[in-house]
Amino acid sequence: MSPTLVEVCCESLHGAMAAQENGADRIELNAGIELGGLTPTLSLLRQVKAATNIPVICMVRPRGGNFYYSSSEFDLMQQEARLLIENDADGLAFGILNPDLTIDHKRNQTLIEICGSRQRVFHRAFDCSADLSLAISELIHLKFDRVLTSGGQPTAMDGADVIQHIIGDFGDQIEVLPGSGIRPENAALLVKKTGCRQIHGTFQSTITTGVQLNSRINFHPGPHLAADEIRQTDGELIHKTIANLKQGLPTA
Repeated sequence: MSPTLVEVCCESLHGAMAAQENGADRIELNAGIELGGLTPTLSLLRQVKAATNIPVICMVRPRGGNFYYSSSEFDLMQQEARLLIENDADGLAFGILNPDLTIDHKRNQTLIEICGSRQRVFHRAFDCSADLSLAISELIHLKFDRVLTSGGQPTAMDGADVIQHIIGDFGDQIEVLPGSGIRPENAALLVKKTGCRQIHGTFQSTITTGVQLNSRINFHPGPHLAADEIRQTDGELIHKTIANLKQGLPTA
């Protein structure tokens, strides 16, 4: 077992099984990873729970973009949160900010109450908050179990110094889960730099499906993939990451 807990962010049964088969300790289940992660379907949660035996944390996020939600969006988040918990999600990942980028205490507390005894994780909305130190103090007060963060930077390696300080100042009060841009070649180095005890990654690679579509139409949200390409969880990347963590190999 790796000395560092590894959480894999995935959006399919294939991804969840690849995570478990290659030694991951926990799954964060999403839809729309390319949008930063959205709420998965109940059918997918049921599939994953039936096929795996490691904890499954479900994202609760109704859309991409910012983390301030309308009344109807928040109503939807509450309904989805209840259904995910009722269908055996081991916890929920969510995060709601006020328009001034402070933590929305009331709405986050509502979702925490829906979690009950299950894990409650504040996702990378934290990185968009106006004051990270103030924000994490408020998350501790709200009794979140864990915060997912890249240290307020695009990747966890970019934010490694900030993550180190967060762990040093608050790590005995809340779990700190670094995520964003973690790969086999930098995972052990990140652990060494920050002192973290767990990491989060998508560990995806691009594959060609072989299905030829109309070359003038591409349904991907960005220009980075061809029409016949998809991104999916790569078990080999998970395996290599865990192997490097076990050996303590910072290679970047």
